[in-house]
Amino acid sequence: MPFEELEVLFEDLGSYPTKEQLTEMLNCFTSDFVINPFQVKGCNVKVILKPSYDPDFRGYPETFVHLITRENKYKDKREFDAYRASRIHWIKPILLNHESPQIKYYEFPDKKGVIKHHYWFEAGNFLVVLKPISLDLIIVTAFCVDKNEVPKIRSRYNAFKGSL
Repeated sequence: MPFEELEVLFEDLGSYPTKEQLTEMLNCFTSDFVINPFQVKGCNVKVILKPSYDPDFRGYPETFVHLITRENKYKDKREFDAYRASRIHWIKPILLNHESPQIKYYEFPDKKGVIKHHYWFEAGNFLVVLKPISLDLIIVTAFCVDKNEVPKIRSRYNAFKGSL
């Protein structure tokens, strides 16, 4: 799918999805990562399917819940994120087309020193993060990059490119 054709799933997604919207997002997730698995750079892309304990999305696959929610640091919990959730179907095309000039790839360590793989679709302000686990890559998160975070992301990308 050309990046120009990527659109949001729901223009009217509010502060909490309807049952139908949640089902459609889960169907995208299941189709992209469970029914039709794929590889990036020769590694299987994996998700965590164990049921989430999140009180708002209990029982849904853990990675799915992480992809449609965002940490609220003030409340110490995750909350539904309409922008992120409406782009859940962008993750696979970004990863499958990671060699496109539209995707900026870089590696950056997390707070624990684990090197994570970042795929930044700059034109869409969307970032996908994977973590190597054995011979696989597991989806850590994917989110819309806030405008005030763009300089930090660009700096990390440029530092990685400069280190090659």
